[in-house]
Amino acid sequence: MPAPFRFRIFAAFFLASSAICLLYLLVYFSGNASSDTLIQWQQIRLSQFDDWYPALHTLYEWAVTRIIPHPGALLILQNLFFSLSVAYSCSVLWRWKLPKTFVLAVLAYLCMNPATANLLTFIWKDCAFAFCFCFCHLSG
Repeated sequence: MPAPFRFRIFAAFFLASSAICLLYLLVYFSGNASSDTLIQWQQIRLSQFDDWYPALHTLYEWAVTRIIPHPGALLILQNLFFSLSVAYSCSVLWRWKLPKTFVLAVLAYLCMNPATANLLTFIWKDCAFAFCFCFCHLSG
C-alpha cells in the first residue's frame, strides 16, 4: 500500500524542477518557434481557428493571450505545468516507496535532460499532451 500524500515532498520536487525550468526560461526566453508554432500563434492572434490544432489547447492559449499577449506567458505556464507534472510523478514514486536515490535520479533526468530543455522552449501541443498523459497514467 502506498504511503499517504505528503505536501512537503511534493513541494520539494516542485521547487527543484521549477528552479531548473526558470533557468531554461532565463536562458531561452522568449522561446523557439517552428512553423507549427508560428501558424498556431497566428490563429490565436487573429482568432481564426481551423481543425488542424487541438481545440482545447488552442482555446487555452487564446485565453492566456487575452490576459498577457506574449508567447512568453505561454512558455511560463508550460514550464509551470511541466514542474507540476514532474513533482507529481516523483511524489507518486516516493509514495510507492521506491529507493530515494532512484526517485532523485528520475527528477534529475526529467529536468536536466537536454531534450527537455529543448522541448520546454517551444510552445507545442505535444508538451501539453505529455503532461496530461503523465498525470493520467500515474493517477490510474
